[in-house]
Amino acid sequence: MKVLYKILAIIPLNKITATKKMQKTELQTFPNPMFRDLCLLEFAEDHLNPDEFIFFFYTWDKLSVSLGRSQRKSQYLIQECILKDTPVTIRPSGGKAVIHDGDICFTFIARQSHKHFGGNLQESYTKVSDYILNILNEHFTQNLGWESDIEASNHTRVTTKLKSPQFQQDNEINTTGELNKSTTEQARTDNQNCFSQTTRSEGIIQHQGGNHKVLGSAQMMYASCFLQQGSILINNKNPHSKLSFDIPSMSMTEVFNSGRNLNLDNLIKALNKKSQNLFNT
Repeated sequence: MKVLYKILAIIPLNKITATKKMQKTELQTFPNPMFRDLCLLEFAEDHLNPDEFIFFFYTWDKLSVSLGRSQRKSQYLIQECILKDTPVTIRPSGGKAVIHDGDICFTFIARQSHKHFGGNLQESYTKVSDYILNILNEHFTQNLGWESDIEASNHTRVTTKLKSPQFQQDNEINTTGELNKSTTEQARTDNQNCFSQTTRSEGIIQHQGGNHKVLGSAQMMYASCFLQQGSILINNKNPHSKLSFDIPSMSMTEVFNSGRNLNLDNLIKALNKKSQNLFNT
C-alpha cells in the first residue's frame, strides 16, 4: 500500500514521520495493524487538516484475532488464542472479537469537526459506515454484477445462531435450581464474536429469508480526531477453525458469487483506487 487517501490530497508515506513511533517506518512494514492505526491517529491529531481524512482498505497477512478494547481483560479469550497458536491483538476501538480470515478491513480517521464525517460518536459512526457501504455496493454492482446491496441495519439484533444447541439464555437454571455453568460458559464465548450481533448502521445482506451481518466496525474518539476500524466478510472462512468463539457467518461470496472466493489483494487495490478516484472528482 503506497498512499493514504484523503479528500483532495494524498499523504505520501515517507512524510508520515511526525511521531517517534513512526520514524523510518512505512505503513506496509507495521507487523501489527492496530499499532499502525494508533500511530496514524497520533499523526492525525497533529497534522490532519479539518477537511481531510485518512482512509484505506487492507487485509491481514495470516489468520489472526483482534479483540475489542473492552475485551482486553478477557484472559480466557487471549489464552485460548495463544494455546491454539492464533496471533491475537487488542484493537484501540471497541466492539467484540473479529477472526481475520477471508475478510478485508478498513481504517478511517478524521477530525470530529469534519464537515462530512464529524459529529458525536453515533453521528460520525453512521456517516462513515454509509460512506463505506456506498463504495462497496457501487464497486460490486459495477464490476461483479452483484444485484443486491449491503444494507445498513437500523437497529440491534442477533444475526447468528450460537454454536451451543442447548443454549437458551445467560442465566439458564437446571432442574436442581443451580446455574447451568456449561451453557453460561458457552454463551460467554459465543457472544464475544463481533458477528454474533448487529448494531445500528452496520452492514447486512438478505439471503434465504434472513439477514446476515457482513460488515462490522467500531470507533475510538481521541482528543480531536476519531478512528473507525471495520471488517468485511468477503470470502468463506476456514471451515476448520479451532476457536470456541468462532461462529457460523455468511460471507459475501457465498451469497453473490456462488461460493467462489475473490482475490483479496486485487480487491483491496481496486477499492483503494476507487476511493482515490472519488476523492479527486
